[in-house]
Amino acid sequence: MREPLTITLTRGATFVRVVAVGALDRDDASRLARYLKAVAFTFDGRIDLDLRELDAIDAHGIRLLIGLRRQLGRRLRFIPSEELARAVHLVARSEGHRRDGAEDAQLLAPPAK
Repeated sequence: MREPLTITLTRGATFVRVVAVGALDRDDASRLARYLKAVAFTFDGRIDLDLRELDAIDAHGIRLLIGLRRQLGRRLRFIPSEELARAVHLVARSEGHRRDGAEDAQLLAPPAK
């Protein structure tokens, strides 16, 4: 049985960290999108989306992440597990989204200190 998605937020001086725990699938993808868009509307700084505690992610979840990156631009940084980083790159490439190495480094950034 999958764990339902839980979302928590921590504010830093110049960024917020949103941590997603559980499963990111069709059922929860739109809820996470609405949450992140609300954060982006009320906060002008960088948004770090920490995905290291996801138990599972499906294609809907991966497409959501790619779409959010397009909408929010460089303000949104992912903190992925290695498995998730590979999956996002595979889906992005299969859908024809090409990025140079510098943008990949921004997209899959290390955690902020």
